[in-house]
Amino acid sequence: MGTDKNDGDGCDPELAKRLMDKLTTDDEFRAAFQRDPHGALESLGWKRPPGHKKAGPIAKLASKEEMAQAREGIEASLCQSVPFDTPDCCDDFSAK
Repeated sequence: MGTDKNDGDGCDPELAKRLMDKLTTDDEFRAAFQRDPHGALESLGWKRPPGHKKAGPIAKLASKEEMAQAREGIEASLCQSVPFDTPDCCDDFSAK
């Protein structure tokens, strides 16, 4: 599945695509992601590296429409060579 690429070198592009597919269409997944981002990611095959700090709940998730509009940029940022700590990119954009 290619999900072993979460060691600080960005996530697997296929994982980022699956994540955005779910966040832009699946209300049940969105609710799970908001409650427990890492648990939702793990349900897609992501493996949290040892010692990796678990993310807390997301106060307000961006709408499906906002995420769809920003999808390309979000996917690109998830796949950059930075530690994949917290999915802050999915917070409600209007609150920033």
